[in-house]
Amino acid sequence: MPAFAFHLVPDTGEASMRLINAASLEAAKALVVETVRQEDWREIQLWDGDRVIRVKRPATPAPVKKRDEVDDRSARIVAMRAEGKTQKQIATEFGIGIERVRQIIARVERIERTHRLEPNRAVLSVRAENVLRLLIDEPETDPSERDRLFPGRVAALTRSRVFNAPNAGARTVDEIEAWLWERGLCFSTEA
Repeated sequence: MPAFAFHLVPDTGEASMRLINAASLEAAKALVVETVRQEDWREIQLWDGDRVIRVKRPATPAPVKKRDEVDDRSARIVAMRAEGKTQKQIATEFGIGIERVRQIIARVERIERTHRLEPNRAVLSVRAENVLRLLIDEPETDPSERDRLFPGRVAALTRSRVFNAPNAGARTVDEIEAWLWERGLCFSTEA
C-alpha cells in the first residue's frame, strides 16, 4: 500500500508533517479532507511523490439576505390558495394581477419540488447551478438519480476548470467548493 506525506498548516504556529497509508490518491484525499474537518487546520498539503496537492478549508460564503416581505407574501398567497380562495380573490386582496398570483404559486411549487427531488442541487445559487450545468453532462432523465450522481460529477472537476467557465468567478468557485466540502468531497487535482 503506497504511503503519502502531508503537511498540516494551522492558522497559527508551525506546520507539521504526517505519513498516511492509502490504497490510492483519491483515498488519501478523502482521509485528508476528514482530517481537516475533524481538526482545526487551515490547509493540508498532500504530496504523492510527484506533486503537491493543496486541500484547503473553504471560506464560508456570506449568507445572502432574502427579501422577507416577498417570501412572506408568497407564503400567504399559497396559504390562501390552500384555503380554497380563487386566484381572483387573492389578486384583489394583494392588489396584483391574476397572472402574477399564478406565477407566484407556480414558483413556490417549483421550489418545493426541487427541494424534494434534488436536495443537492437546491442549495446552490442559480449562478453556481448554471456554471455547473455548462460543465457537466447529465444524461439521466430521473431527477433523483441525476441529483444522487451530481456531487461526484462536480468533484471530478478541477477548481481552474470551474473558474474558467463562463459567468464563474472566485465567489462562485468558493461557494461550490464549500458545497462539496459539506458533502465530504473536494475538487479534483487532475489536469
